[in-house]
Amino acid sequence: MEQNEKMALLRELKDAKEMFVYVSPCTRMPFVYCDPESFDDEVLLFRSQETAKEASKDFLEKKIPLQLAKLENNQFLAFYSSLYSMGVNELCLDKGSEKETKLQLNELVRRPDDSQIPEGKVRVENPELMLTALYFMQELRKSAKPQITPQVREMEEELMAHFRKGTYIMAVQDKNMVPFLKLKNGDAYQPIFTDIGEFQKFNREKKFRTVVVPYAKLSAIVQSPAKGICINPNGVNIILPTARI
Repeated sequence: MEQNEKMALLRELKDAKEMFVYVSPCTRMPFVYCDPESFDDEVLLFRSQETAKEASKDFLEKKIPLQLAKLENNQFLAFYSSLYSMGVNELCLDKGSEKETKLQLNELVRRPDDSQIPEGKVRVENPELMLTALYFMQELRKSAKPQITPQVREMEEELMAHFRKGTYIMAVQDKNMVPFLKLKNGDAYQPIFTDIGEFQKFNREKKFRTVVVPYAKLSAIVQSPAKGICINPNGVNIILPTARI
């Protein structure tokens, strides 16, 4: 892509009235796609619903469920910035059409500068874990009866390896009380979050404050009656019993 073309595309991605993006119902997050040639991890954006619906046919033939979401201009910056915490590095615009174009995420929006974080604060992100979790859940939950294939098992092992290297956010109320999430069978799990964006989805009513917990201390913070943890309940929603922590 020539420089003039790239600059025009950058302006469009910043100034367009609206864009459309695929969302995976398996994760309730933007659908991630691994380019089979470059191995870049992409989200797929479209200028129009029509182009997006046409491109979705290939995925639907492969039984990959997708939903289409509209992004308004005032949502662009937050959306593009959030892709860093997901481990995404590329945007693919109008996939499958004559206007298909690819752009590295860092050409459009800068990654937050950790040097600007106030003293005593830390940025909690787990992009490698999140990216693996998104691919894992997109594959595992794409059918009503999940199939534990060798590919799924390999992704699960990679997910657990990243999980053990992470640092997480825990929600806490007054007197250090923690919230619990109950499954349909009545079992309770304690939510943890991979980044502040996921915590904010859970804390829409501003009832909780944050505590940062490294993996090594996770098992110690699981309180009764919780049987384990739930990673990002409003997103990938991964349940891990205490024995797996």
